Formats: sequence, C-alpha cells, structure tokens
Amino acid sequence: MSYYSTSTMLSSSPNSSSSNNSSSSSQQQQQSTKKPVLQSLTLSSIQPIHDVHLQAVSVKTTTKSLVITEKDPGVLLAGKLYTLVLSWYRSETTYICQNEISHQHEERPVATLQCMCCKRSFCGKQCFLHPWHHQKHRTEEPLNDKDSDKYETYQAIQCEPKNLRTYIPTKDDIGRVLRVKAQLFDQSGVVPLSKPVFVETKPVSRFPNPPPQRFLIPYNNPRPGSFQFTVMSYNVLAEMYASKQMVPHCPSHWLDFNFRRRTLVREILSHRPDVLCLQEVQADHYDTFWYPELQQHGYNGLFKKKTKDVFTGAGKYSMDGCATFYRTGLFDLVSSENIEFRDLAMQRLQVHKNQNLTRMIKDNVALVLFLRPKARGFYPQGVNEPIFCVGNTHIMANPQYTDVKIWQVYAYLQELYHLTKQGSIPLVLAGDFNSTPDSGAYHLIVNNQVPSNHPDLQTKHSIQDMHWKHDLKLQSAYGEYNQKSEPLYTTKTPLFTGTLDYLFYTPRSVGLLSLLSLPELAPEEMMPSEKNPSDHVALMGKFELRLPY
Repeated sequence: MSYYSTSTMLSSSPNSSSSNNSSSSSQQQQQSTKKPVLQSLTLSSIQPIHDVHLQAVSVKTTTKSLVITEKDPGVLLAGKLYTLVLSWYRSETTYICQNEISHQHEERPVATLQCMCCKRSFCGKQCFLHPWHHQKHRTEEPLNDKDSDKYETYQAIQCEPKNLRTYIPTKDDIGRVLRVKAQLFDQSGVVPLSKPVFVETKPVSRFPNPPPQRFLIPYNNPRPGSFQFTVMSYNVLAEMYASKQMVPHCPSHWLDFNFRRRTLVREILSHRPDVLCLQEVQADHYDTFWYPELQQHGYNGLFKKKTKDVFTGAGKYSMDGCATFYRTGLFDLVSSENIEFRDLAMQRLQVHKNQNLTRMIKDNVALVLFLRPKARGFYPQGVNEPIFCVGNTHIMANPQYTDVKIWQVYAYLQELYHLTKQGSIPLVLAGDFNSTPDSGAYHLIVNNQVPSNHPDLQTKHSIQDMHWKHDLKLQSAYGEYNQKSEPLYTTKTPLFTGTLDYLFYTPRSVGLLSLLSLPELAPEEMMPSEKNPSDHVALMGKFELRLPY
C-alpha cells in the first residue's frame, strides 16, 4: 500500500480557568488520556477533474476540526502528538458512457448514471433512454451511491509524496472513482490509534474543451511603421469571493480555484496579450500561482493589494488587488506608481475639512506602469523612442455608494493627469470600474465632467463643493467601436447583467486598431461556468502609439 503521511500542528484551546484544584486536574488528566477519534474527511471537491489538483482540506475529530497543512511534523490533539496518514486509491472499474451509438464520432464522456439492472453506465438521461427499446425494464441510479463501495474494489495509487495532501488525477484515472482514507497513527506513524474514515469521489471527469475561439475585429488600419501592442483587462474572480454561498448557480467543482486557474490561464494565453491587467487577484495566489505561472510564459508583473485584509476562513487573512503583467521580450519597465484611494481621501479630508470625505475612505487601489518598447527605429531620426502608461484599477462595487465611485474615478484621473505630465504621455486605462455606461463615473471619464445634478450625486452624503472635471481626453475602446454604445454586458450573473469593465485610451497619442470579440452566451447561461472561469468577460484591444504627442 502506498500512502501519503500528511499532518498539521494546531494548538489545543487553552483552559478557561487556571485553578489547580483536584477536580480540575482530574478532568484535564481524563481529557489527555482519551484518544481522539476521526469522524470525517473533507476534500476540496467531490468531483475530481483530470490534471486538476485534488486536496484533502480538513478532518473532523471528536475533539476539534483540523485544517490539513504540511508545515509541521504532527497533529497536536489533547496535548499529545499524532500523525495523520492519507492513502489514495482508484476504483478498478472505469465508468465511461456505454452508449456507443450516441458517441460514435467522439470520445465517450465519463458516466454519471448507472442502470441497476444491467450495470451499464451512461453520461446522462438522454443516453440512458436512447437504447430503451433494447431493455425496457430499467431503473437509473446516480453513480457513487453511498453503498456503491459494497460492489467496488480499489487499487492503491503509487505516487511520490511531493505534496502530501494533494493528488493530481492522471489520464489513467478518467472515469474511475477515487477513494481517500484518513487514519490517525502514533507519533512514529506506525501504530494506528483510530479506525480510518473514507471519502469516495465521483468518477474523474475529463478536462473540458476550450470555449469557442474569440478573435480580433479590425477597426482602423495601422499607420506605417507604428509600434503596436495589445492590452487585456480581466477580473479573474478571487477565490475569496467564489464560494458556493456567493455563487449558488455554479457547481462547486467549477468554482474550485484549482480548476479555474487552469482555464483562466488557458484563456489568457490563447490571446497572448502584450500587457495584462488583472483585477481581483488574491494576494496569496499572486505569489504562489499568478506570478510564477506567467513568468514561465515570458511575463513580468507587479501587484498592488487593497489596503485592508479580511478573514477568508481556515485561519487565514487575505485580500485581493490589481496585478499588471507585461511581456519582458517587448518592454522595459521605466517606473510604476501605486495609488491608494484611502490615502487620497485622507489627504483631501485634511485640506478641505469636509467630514463627508470620511465616506470616501475605502480600500480600493490602482496600479500604474510606465513601459518603453525594447524595439527601436519605429520613429523618425531625432525623435525619442516613446514610453507609454498603462493604468489598472478596481473601483468599489457597492451600488449604494455611487458618489464614492465618482470620487474614486475623479481622484484617479487627477493623479494620472500629473503622472502623465499633463496628459502628454500616451495612456491606456483598463479595469473593473463597477459603473454602468449611464453612471456618473462613466460620464466623468468620457465627457471630462459630470454635472452636479447627476442622480449618482444626489445622496445626503455627497460632496457639494467639488468641481467634477478632469483634463485627460479619453475614449472607450469598445464604445468607440460600437458608435458610442458599450457592449450589452461584461458580467452576466443571476443577480446582475451589464457592462462594468472598460478599456479607455487617449486618442491623440494612442490609436485603436482592433478589439477582441465578445463571447456569445445563451440567454440562460450565467457566469462563471464550466467554460467561463470568471463572472467577468476578458476585454482586449490592439493599439498603436502615435506621433506627435
């Protein structure tokens, strides 16, 4: 038998009283001699997918629940050290749809139903009913019923314990049920101290095929010899916001970040943007996944986290933020700037002495990069090779704070105006602005001002002594292509469907050449889903730098 020895160190809860009387000592002694009993094991998903990490997340004992990690040598329970051993198995039976007629021109999918009479497996009710005339007396039952292990035999999985609590299903596992056994041993890991607990998964499914290919739609012809580049904006839905409670329409195995990160990267790399602006990048995922993954594909990146952490469960605090990546073979990073709207609000609060500004103190951020193309010779002799600016932001989401959205956009544009030397440096803005095309924030960006009587400013907390204007000349890429009309949606969920994400640019110094087509979703199709790993659409534009500035 091959097994993973995995364990975690968690301190026992301290006694509420420090009295030294004999009854208290006796109770403590009884608790320390009582052996803990395992009750259950929890996996990251009950639906494993080929080549997607499957993790043992936690175990529950008679004394406490433990999050499984691999940082410590043992499990501390009731003052004693134990070893938690995980063993991984696969079923000998392969559950693949046995309706050859329906799938004669394609690879047969993994089964989800089984006929109780003939024990044949099918991928769904349609395939189950199709050969009905051959066997009229049938009853369907879901695979992996709780009693199915009575008829199933399992074989141990031979694997190297590089990541002690994780197993990555292989091609040989497709269609097979996985079984995980957890058992407590003594500190040496030799003597078992409790009965094992088991968890069986559904049959391992194939990794889904990519969605229909999106393509660049031409808009303008490039000028001869101009430098051209693409910019993508994508809200990738942080794991901390992707719980089943917050996204109830999506099956949990498609919400699992171990799955979504694969489909997110697949989508991004299929378009290979030169500059990639991501929002809702979870801070711990930037270090452990996004940066090392994209670095392998020729990108360098910077990250700006929001200014306040929140509790995300399992004893962890985290927060999301904005990450901007650029292709190292194309650009040199000249400089970067972090913008914290909390700090800007506090500075203005001290200057204006306006208490309504306290409403503006939120933890949203922006990240600004100045890049220079590595290639030379695009422009006439005597003209300096240009730098250009890319801004990436995520404006606050709460629909009750429309005035705060306007203020954040206003403060952002004022900062950019100074950073780009009064707008003389070419500029592309990307982000999730959490503002619809009829909002005051959008009106401010594209019209350079928003009237004080705009509905979004008619709140009792609105700042009345502000002049909501800016001097940057900006156009919306998708709005310009659609003749001042934005797409119907960049997010599509049961709670909201509409446009919140944008690409803006300065038309005097940046030209729009083409735009990435939008996905076509069925009326009932919501995001995220099997083939749409986020609740937002990725936007991308192809631009050129223009002279003179």
